[in-house]
Amino acid sequence: MDIKYGETVAKNITILTLLLGILKIVVGVFTGITIIIADGLHSLIDVLPIFASWVGLKLSLRPADKKFPYGYYKAESIALLFISIFLIFAAIELMLDAYNEWQYPNPVKYDIIILAVPLISAGVSIFIYFYETNGAKKSNSKSLEANAKETMFDVISSLSIFISLILVNFNIININPLLIGLISIMILKIGFESLRDSFYSLMDVAPLQISDVEKTILQFDDVKGIRELKIRKAGPMLFGEAIVLIPKTLDMVRAHELSGHIENELKSKYNIERFIIHFEPYKKENVTVVIPVKNIDKIKNMEISNNFGRAKYLTILKIDKHGKLIKHKTIDNPYLSKDVRAGLATSKMIEKYHPDIVIVRNIGEISFHTLRDALIEIHKVPNNVNSIKDAVKQFIKHKTTVLTSPTKTKDKE
Repeated sequence: MDIKYGETVAKNITILTLLLGILKIVVGVFTGITIIIADGLHSLIDVLPIFASWVGLKLSLRPADKKFPYGYYKAESIALLFISIFLIFAAIELMLDAYNEWQYPNPVKYDIIILAVPLISAGVSIFIYFYETNGAKKSNSKSLEANAKETMFDVISSLSIFISLILVNFNIININPLLIGLISIMILKIGFESLRDSFYSLMDVAPLQISDVEKTILQFDDVKGIRELKIRKAGPMLFGEAIVLIPKTLDMVRAHELSGHIENELKSKYNIERFIIHFEPYKKENVTVVIPVKNIDKIKNMEISNNFGRAKYLTILKIDKHGKLIKHKTIDNPYLSKDVRAGLATSKMIEKYHPDIVIVRNIGEISFHTLRDALIEIHKVPNNVNSIKDAVKQFIKHKTTVLTSPTKTKDKE
């Protein structure tokens, strides 16, 4: 992506469009042809979006400083505010001219050379279209791409004016008031839209559908929820921030990688220049807990196994946020007698139950890392706790220890 090339393209087109607009207005004033003046004003309006692209691309190359730590982007919005007011008054003036020409027609015989003006305008617009399209591809600029599409309207407008001048010159029909009126309405529309956009940008109105951005962030597996998602526009640039909920077991390296993936996706999909992410641990309404046990009995009589991978049974409990047991079931451990790596097989098996917590007395290295890689928290009960009932109580009271390493240095499971 060559942003510098895109900035050069935007600068050159800004100058070219400005000169074309001035030329039309000068010709229109000296010949008294209102429709050419109107088309000249329309060309000057075209300078606004391409100028905004130029400013945006140029500022994107300029780092923020101490005085402006958030950059200079809103300067474009302030300029757009004043320009929008000018456009509205210019459009009203053109409407009055169109009305006067309709009420008091004064056909003017044009010199044949005047017909060259709209033809030159159409030719220049075609050149600008291809120049902008090439610049948009090389710089990956969405604003240049949008401006290129709008330029095709200028080609149609110039050709329409060429036809109108011929019709008037040969006394066939005078459609100048109609074209002037249509151009003035278009200018008025652009003026009010620009005024709205400048206010929106200065007032930090969300420029995108928040729900769409939220769906994009939630598509990442490690993202469990989002809070306080905010998007704002500063000049031509988009910025955002959000609180993203992730599993408590997600380590800093993986969280940093996740942040980078989210930022890149949002920049690619929505052209968001900078997105700040604040991670917070995700707290589920209900949690699923797995505990290895020695026997099947009532909860209060079921004893915790000393081993994880070679436990005879595994009890799966669903506990709500108030610590109330919602439901539970106990399953056989089919890997109890497995010759090697029973812990690995047991860990893989319980993953299908999507547990949040595994409570153990002891756990080997392979089992520990397998569960941690699946973002499952591993808790150790105090040595004096033997029953599942007491283990759950200790867990609810936050008296279990969250393991950061296995309890066994050698995995004998």
